[in-house]
Amino acid sequence: MGLHLSVFGTEDLPYIDPRMARRMTEGTFLGTYLIDQYQAACKAWDGRGRLPAGFHDPVRSSVPVLLLSGYYDPSTPPPVAAEVASTLSNSRHIVVRNEGHGAGFGCARDVVVAFLITGSLDGLGPACEGVGPIEFEVPTTKSP
Repeated sequence: MGLHLSVFGTEDLPYIDPRMARRMTEGTFLGTYLIDQYQAACKAWDGRGRLPAGFHDPVRSSVPVLLLSGYYDPSTPPPVAAEVASTLSNSRHIVVRNEGHGAGFGCARDVVVAFLITGSLDGLGPACEGVGPIEFEVPTTKSP
């Protein structure tokens, strides 16, 4: 937990605008509860580090990178990975249609395993192609 608070308190929390957080969470069930709790915990932990110059600059690399995004991921949605991929010249971005955060399983698993074994994007087969959106049937109730 200490490591988590050190990283979050250094890399994320200082960049959260409290006014924007209040505005974006107004009327929600939890409001700013989570942000407030993190602020208190990080202050009590006081394990904040210093970020080196250029820490937030985009990474530029030709090293093979496989990026997975869950279509329904609220914390790191597909456009975030697409932006990251834009500076990685040897990358592949797979959007898993029916997943949220942590989309490396299910239909993308074979591609992930092959990438981890070979360390290369070459020859990786298709992943999740043809997987459409989940269809929901909402039952209707009739009044008596």
